Parts: sequence; C-alpha cells; structure tokens
Amino acid sequence: MDAIAQELDQLELETRGQQEATGRGLLTPQGETSSAWKPDNVPIASSPNSSGYDMTDSLDEAPIDLRTLVYVSIPEHLNCPICQLPFINPYTTICGHTFCRTCILETFKSPLGNKCPLDRIELNYKEDRQETEEKNYNDIFPAPIILSNITDDLQVRCLNASRGCKWIGPRWSIKQHLVNSCDHTRFPCEHILDQGQVCGQLTERRFLGEKCPHELFDCAKCGEKINIVTEEHHLKNECTKNFHKCNGCNLEFPEKTFDSHESYCEKIHVRCPGKQYGCEWRGSREVLSQIHSSECVFVKLSGYFELQEAKMNDLVDENKMLKSQISTILDSITQGKMTNLGYSLQLEEIMDRDRSTDPSRLFDNLQEKDYIQLMMEFEVLKTDLNRLRSLASEFELNKQLVTALANENIQIKDELHNQTAALSSMRQQIQFMLLDRRRLRSKLIDAEAAPQPKESSSSGRFTNKL
Repeated sequence: MDAIAQELDQLELETRGQQEATGRGLLTPQGETSSAWKPDNVPIASSPNSSGYDMTDSLDEAPIDLRTLVYVSIPEHLNCPICQLPFINPYTTICGHTFCRTCILETFKSPLGNKCPLDRIELNYKEDRQETEEKNYNDIFPAPIILSNITDDLQVRCLNASRGCKWIGPRWSIKQHLVNSCDHTRFPCEHILDQGQVCGQLTERRFLGEKCPHELFDCAKCGEKINIVTEEHHLKNECTKNFHKCNGCNLEFPEKTFDSHESYCEKIHVRCPGKQYGCEWRGSREVLSQIHSSECVFVKLSGYFELQEAKMNDLVDENKMLKSQISTILDSITQGKMTNLGYSLQLEEIMDRDRSTDPSRLFDNLQEKDYIQLMMEFEVLKTDLNRLRSLASEFELNKQLVTALANENIQIKDELHNQTAALSSMRQQIQFMLLDRRRLRSKLIDAEAAPQPKESSSSGRFTNKL
C-alpha cells in the first residue's frame, strides 16, 4: 500500500506540472490544449500504457490530428511534396501541382512568398478575396474530389494501437471508430467515490462498468492490492505467483518470465529455419540444433538464397526505376507532352511560354545535341534493361538448378533408407537360416550317438522258424 501511495503521489506531481505548463488544460494527442474540466488530484496515467487517444471533449470538439496516423501502405503519388504525407484537404495550383491546403498556405508565409514551391511560379492568392463571375483571382483551388476520396480511403491503424487495438480501416472512419467502438479509447470515469467526489480518472472503455474500475482489491495469486485497470498488467509483468505451463518441458514459470523461457526452451517444437525455402521439418529446438541443422540442405543453402533474393529485390527496384525513366522519355519524345496529375503541358510551354504550343513544332524547338543526348540516354537505359533481364533469367535458372539438386538429394536419401531396410531384412533371414541349420545339425549328431535297440526273444524265435 505504501508503494502504491508513493507512486500515485509521484504521478500527481507530474500531472500538476503538465497542467501548469499548458495553462491548466488537457494535453490532447495532437499537442493542442483544451479547457475541459479535470480534477487536480487525479493522475493522467490511469493505465500502464497512457499513449493513445483520450476522449475528454464532446463529440463535435474532439480533436484528431490526421498527420499522426500510421498508414498500412502509402502510394508515393498520393503524398504531399511538402509534408511527405498523404494529402489532407488537397489544393491544386494553376501550374498543376497539388499540396495540402495548410502546407501551401504555410509556404506563402515563408521568405519564398506566394510562389509554387516546385517551379517558383508566382501565384495570386488571398484567403479573404471574394471570387466574381468574371474572373477567379486565386491561382490555387480545391483539387478534384476524386483525389480527396482516394486519400480518405487509405487504410490506417487505430491511434490506440500502442494500447492493443488491432483495428485497421479507412481514414475517413477513424473518428467514428475512436469515439463509438474502440475499447481502448479513454474516457473520464464518472463514478462517485466514497468521499462523494467524482473519480474523473481517464479510463479505457473496456474497463468502464457499473462499479468504479479503480477500486482496489486483493490479487487472487499473490494478494497485492490492484484494481481492474492494472490487473492485466500486474498479472503479466509483476505477479510472481501467476504461473504458466510450458508446452515443451511441462514445467511451470511465472508469466513475467515465461516469454524469455519459451524463446530458449530446448524441448519446445519449432519450424526449420529453411521453411521459407521449402523445408517442412518440425521438431524440438534441441534436435534442430544438434541434428537437423547439420543435415538440412535448405539451411546450408540459406545464405546463398538470401544473397540471391537480395540481388533480385535490387534488380526489381532498379527495373522499376528504369521503366519509369523510359516511360518518361518516350512520352516526352514521341508524344511531345509532359503530364502532371492530369494537367498536360506542351514541351514548348515548359521551355519557353512565349513560343507556339503547336505539337508539330516540338522537334524544331529541341536542339540537335539535346535530341542526341536523349537518344543516347534511351539506348543506355535499354541496354541496362536487357542486362537486368538476362540476370533475372540466370537467377531463375540457378534457382531451378538448386531446387532440382535438393529434390535429387531427397530421392537419394530415400533410396538409401530403402536399401538399408532391405539389407537389414536379408541379415535377419540369414540369421534365421543359420539357426535352423545349427538346430538340424545338432539333431543329426544326437541321432547318430544314440545306441541301437536289441531285438526281442520272440522275434528271434520267429526268425529261426522261418
């Protein structure tokens, strides 16, 4: 009890320091302050893991910073060139570049001024300027709605992933999930304490019930004082009498040390390290280290496989880059256009806006040395692509050869096992024949050594009469 009281006092001091630093407000996950009520005598850390989303405001005022989201996968063409994150409220400039609205407006406040960050084109924009029917004075405008829909459909992880939430869903539904369904979102506990005060501690939704989850009770294993919020953490990381039985050695260990034991237990069953290359063996870690690792062909060739796989990944990446470069060069040469998010510009417009935009004059505007340089680069890229294709074919042949050798080795092992079994069977049959021969020989020797029986007197008289 003394230790718990000291810990609560320490957390209380830290909380008061945070409140004084933020104007006695609540720190949201986005670093913003809120004027929501919070008792001064309640520590923020009401659970072992306090990082995540806390619902301290009303539904309409609950702040969520979309820039703190963790994406499952991010297509590069959907990233803002400034913040390098998927577009949030995308705006497009008159020169064809797209940025987040807040990002492009922040660049206007920099020494660069009202210029495009990519091509330095002067942009006219005033946020309070009214648009008229005759002319739109702003050179930046909202991007097509389909771009916003695509970015909003990107898969993101829950902000409470560090607390154990496994939810993955579209970005547009993250707020609905956090507020309405996530069991790890923390809310202020509204239960009345014995002193008549509201508890007020931030508590995950899964712990809220009819009773206050912060009421202390004795641990069923060791007898220490815990509550519903800290029970799971206590049993897994602190309790010394919460035992778990190992499936390998059948011994019991405390839960807090069980994971370390399981990672070194010699009796527990594991898969062969060569599983990813085709080995289907499964057995104890002891047999793996002493016998199987030295005999498995896939383990012996794993270093070669990893090297070839790394080379193949490098070749694939290089191939993608070369294809992209070739596609860009071909588009610029054969079509005479360069495309940026759906806005097509003639090469003449890019090189000199005062020149004619007629596509038929494209090659007149290009100097001969520039055209020759482009063709040389195209030939170099074409040669590199052919080389990569030959290397890929060679790698596939080597992979097939190694697979064939491994299969042949397995067949030879099976044949050796069969021959060994046949030899063992023949050896047993020969031993049986030798035993029968010895038994017959002993019987013959005993028969020869036995005395001949004498004839009876009656038989002799009968012989004399004849």
